[in-house]
Amino acid sequence: MTLMTRLRAPLTRRCLLRAAPAAALALIACAEEPVSGRMSGLATEQVPDQAPRPAATSAPPAPPAPAPTPAPTPAPRPPALVLPSSTVAQGGTFLVVVTGDRIARALVEFAGHTFGMVRERDGLLAVAAVGQAVGVFAQFRPGPYPLRAIVELEGGVPVVLDASVTVEAAEFPVESIFFTPAVAALLAPDVAEQDYAVLRAVFAPVTPARRWESYFRRPSAAALTDVYGSRRSYNGGAATGSHSGVDFGGAHGSPVVAAAHGTVALVQPLVQRGNVVVVDHGTGVYTGYCHLSAFAVEEGQEVAAGDWLGNVGATGLVTGPHLHWDVVVGGMHVDGLRWLAS
Repeated sequence: MTLMTRLRAPLTRRCLLRAAPAAALALIACAEEPVSGRMSGLATEQVPDQAPRPAATSAPPAPPAPAPTPAPTPAPRPPALVLPSSTVAQGGTFLVVVTGDRIARALVEFAGHTFGMVRERDGLLAVAAVGQAVGVFAQFRPGPYPLRAIVELEGGVPVVLDASVTVEAAEFPVESIFFTPAVAALLAPDVAEQDYAVLRAVFAPVTPARRWESYFRRPSAAALTDVYGSRRSYNGGAATGSHSGVDFGGAHGSPVVAAAHGTVALVQPLVQRGNVVVVDHGTGVYTGYCHLSAFAVEEGQEVAAGDWLGNVGATGLVTGPHLHWDVVVGGMHVDGLRWLAS
């Protein structure tokens, strides 16, 4: 074969790759077709076939990482009953706590009284009382009393938790009070029941939020004139009554303030208690401010500790101007002095 013959011969893809790598890359799309024409500068010797290069091999894929082992789900905590104290004095209060998971609701039964429980952090809380119910003037007898927490879990499963609380005796003084005949007429049972009916209805709801944080504020700057639980003799009779609150003296018109944060639940004149303001502090805890000469709040109003509620007066069953202050827990009057810091 002559040189020209060889130049006229078709150029294969292999020749292009050997003779001009750059041109071969440009013509790679048509490398399978023959290329004809006059070309110069190319080798005149036949290029022997080259052995195919082995295909590059990639590293084997890494095995998949093992799936993390899920942490075991902790078992639900069963309900448990906690009593910060198992003793309480007459006229006192105590806390009942139920802890555990998946608790839907709970209540406390103690000495024939029922106390609602409200959610508090990771448990439920009840404030229970050893006082005197509205219209009842007898204290708890000292001694042990059974306490039961009735718990309902999610799904309606009931759980009963039992404990015991011991009531300790407290000392109550005896006081003699003399009323004019007109005022003494307010002692009639049917007259007194008018007040009790209103107060029972006001004290019944348990607001499921604790508005009070710690000790209560003193509701009046006046001196203390009578204590909770004092036995009372009216007009020389037998000592049958039991004082349901704490009395502060004070000049007519002196200010009366809220003992803690809460919502005003009642602003109303009553027969024995005269002009009354009642504040709901949540968890079944209420305070009452009685015998006022004037009101400074309305029902439904939010108040903070120290807010002005009204003025000292002499309305209702009184011998002179003073503030009668009630602390009520679960529908029972208790000793308000135990709720004050000093």
